[in-house]
Amino acid sequence: MNTARRYERIRAVGLWMILLNTALALVKFYFGWRFRSVALEADAFHTLSDALTTALVLIGAHIARKPADREHPFGHGRAEFLSGFALAVILGMVALEIMVRSVARVLQPTSPGVSGWVALVIAATGLVKHGMAWASKRYGEELEAPGLKSDAYHHFTDALTSYVVALGLLLQPRWPWVDGILGLAVAGFILFLAYRLIRDIGSSLLGTGPSAQLESLIREEVARIPGLRNPHSIRVHGYGNYYEITLHVEVEPSMPLSEAHALATRLERAIAKKIEGKVTVHVEPAFPSSSAD
Repeated sequence: MNTARRYERIRAVGLWMILLNTALALVKFYFGWRFRSVALEADAFHTLSDALTTALVLIGAHIARKPADREHPFGHGRAEFLSGFALAVILGMVALEIMVRSVARVLQPTSPGVSGWVALVIAATGLVKHGMAWASKRYGEELEAPGLKSDAYHHFTDALTSYVVALGLLLQPRWPWVDGILGLAVAGFILFLAYRLIRDIGSSLLGTGPSAQLESLIREEVARIPGLRNPHSIRVHGYGNYYEITLHVEVEPSMPLSEAHALATRLERAIAKKIEGKVTVHVEPAFPSSSAD
């Protein structure tokens, strides 16, 4: 998929997420204002923050689609990693906010007297958020968009928050402190997700080896070309969905240089058809003493 088409799909998914989050936040704000519920108002702010973080994803994708230039010869694809990293930081901040409000609720328990049907409505918003999390994860993997995948975790944690708030609304008349206890549990889970996102995205920014799927694709393409064998020293540098790939292959020592060059060029083009990026193949003679590194 070319960069322009990929960006258009990411933007379409992001705009739908912003629209849905804004609508859900308005529903929660209304009930929070109507029943003077601090928990509902906090949940509404949490949902509204999802719309803002999705906007960060779109900004990252917009920067990533810019073509390579003199200062950035490999393009701007890693801007999406930066937006995903920002989302992870926001997740951690949201978790700390929930913890503070939960501790306050435990120390000063209150019961807003919300009807049971309101709790069901809030739980239903959690189901919607679950669907949004699934969609963000699916399209994030399909489009290789780290920001969308990070956004999926944000939707998921918001869904959990909505369930906790709904449960707390049902249990508060009898145990006013229960909402705060459940809030602390969810906040701990959100912090764990934020840590995992920061760890994974940080690793990608530092640079990782080729994925098993990409390495398998490279080896399959080598196997399709008679005369090439033993692909090794595979190096992959990812820049969003753009890759710089180098690898070594072996040929018979007696093979003419022009023929070896033609086979290497054929391999480069075959791999480049399957991914977006540049492939460089280094040819070596297959001496008995040679070894793959």
